[in-house]
Amino acid sequence: MRISLEKDGGWPPRTALQPKAVEVDQLPAETVAHVRGLAASLKKSGQPETRQPSAARDAISYSIVIDDNGERLSFKQRDAQMTREFDAMLNWLEDHFAQARKK
Repeated sequence: MRISLEKDGGWPPRTALQPKAVEVDQLPAETVAHVRGLAASLKKSGQPETRQPSAARDAISYSIVIDDNGERLSFKQRDAQMTREFDAMLNWLEDHFAQARKK
């Protein structure tokens, strides 16, 4: 399983940053199980309902792409309109990438 994250927007405005990715199956078994659980919850939740444009014009948009055994699912949400499941995956990814930078 490969999961990638891309950010776009925010203040000051910026173009999309290079996506970051993690090869989940190369992580410790306990972590793999946890991340697969997050992915399953995200897949089950789907995309949030379409709402009115956000008042947060400087909100960041996040794209999470899950590639797993030939299945590719893409999720895109914004700061102001994010599901719990998307937020959980986003937090795990950001923590993982922050720890990787420290190494």
